Amino acid sequence: MTQIVWNQQTRYRPYIQWSSNYLRTIQQKVEQSIWRTNTHIQPVTGLLNDPCAFNFFNGQWHLFYQSFPFGPVHGLKSWYHLVSTDLLHWQPSEQQLLPDGPFDHQGVYTGSGYVADNHLQLLYTGNVRDSDWNRHSYQMHAQMDRNGVITKSSQPIIATPPSGYTAEFRDPFAFSNNNERYCLIGGQTTTGHGAILLYHQEPNKEWKFLGPLAIPTTMTGYMVECPNIDWVDNHVVLTFCPQGLDHKTLSYTNRYPNVAMIADDFDPSTRQFSGEMHLQLVDYGCDFYASRTTVAPDGRHLLIGWMGMPESEYPSDRDQWANCLSYPRELHVKNGKLQLAPLSELEQLREDEIVPDATTFNFSATAEFEFNTTSQTEFSVYAKGLESLKLSVTGQKLSIISAHATRHVQLPNNTNHIVRLFIDGSAYECYVDDGEVCLTGRFFPQSAPDSAIIKENGTDTSCHGWRLERSNH
Repeated sequence: MTQIVWNQQTRYRPYIQWSSNYLRTIQQKVEQSIWRTNTHIQPVTGLLNDPCAFNFFNGQWHLFYQSFPFGPVHGLKSWYHLVSTDLLHWQPSEQQLLPDGPFDHQGVYTGSGYVADNHLQLLYTGNVRDSDWNRHSYQMHAQMDRNGVITKSSQPIIATPPSGYTAEFRDPFAFSNNNERYCLIGGQTTTGHGAILLYHQEPNKEWKFLGPLAIPTTMTGYMVECPNIDWVDNHVVLTFCPQGLDHKTLSYTNRYPNVAMIADDFDPSTRQFSGEMHLQLVDYGCDFYASRTTVAPDGRHLLIGWMGMPESEYPSDRDQWANCLSYPRELHVKNGKLQLAPLSELEQLREDEIVPDATTFNFSATAEFEFNTTSQTEFSVYAKGLESLKLSVTGQKLSIISAHATRHVQLPNNTNHIVRLFIDGSAYECYVDDGEVCLTGRFFPQSAPDSAIIKENGTDTSCHGWRLERSNH
């Protein structure tokens, strides 16, 4: 395969100029990768990043994510479309959003969906670059009917940022409040501060700018991406990605944080939040960003995230693919803090319980483990005898260590903690105390993980383990 030089010309080459033979060649490369997952959403080829529209419509789940299928780099983005009946097993759809219009021909960027008028309505940011490569951002609309046919609107629904804001103006998120339709858009002021802009859909379907949300600029960094808002357990939950957030405001380790702000309520008419505004990280792992929320038909509030990070490279890039999506999580607010519990449907992935061989749990690439921790616990994952991931708890400090990255987090002041750890090829998800703390990330062993050992205070201890389904694709 000819090595592609990823420059501006190749990254933004129109899709029709890529040959089917090239795609087949890189797909063969991808299929040989030792780091493919079995139970996480991952790209067929190339790059996966932000989850976009995540909605239940016409009897099934729909999930779109940003995609560049021609290489493991950020290039000319489209929306890839998956469908599911159970949030576990996802199938590709032929219908996608492609960068083929005058207002999105440098990329179909992140957005969201909502159900109205018997259609799945899709909002997204169209990216356009002029001859000097200056960005122009347009908020666009498309809709999908019950036959799965997607039709794009010919004109922007919001053509320009409001006065006082830059072209860093993207990621529309639609929501309803008191039977009124609103939209949040991530933005940046001309003075270099992040902002979340609120729009209201008028009776004539036009979108009117109401102003920025009334949150302190100390919470918004120099630019905001991927805002979401939801009402969970009698609280309002605002999730967003404030690039450049001051570490004095919130301590974080990743290049950019994905945060949640919890308050008592929110009034769109005044753009004001009531009660104390509590800011926290959504996830403490090394690979989690651009989360998207939705509400299930049974009333559960769900969140899914990109298991990746902007401006980062990963070992799987050499195999012509990059990144995956997290499992959906169930949102709750307890004592003023957001909890992200494991999706209850995940138990359906269990095939059989792992009976340990002495102190060793043997599996093949994909497994779930659940154990209690006390003052000192170590859980190590191996691949052909080489330790590739270690989780350790010492007192109230939990650490996850791999050659890719290390993360530490302070646990709640309990004497005992319940840990659920999912291992899936090159992905891990760790939930402590039903989601009071979550850590999500990637690790890249030299072969597929195949065993695990747990020790407490230097002696062997017991835990439950299950082999999981080998593939959901």
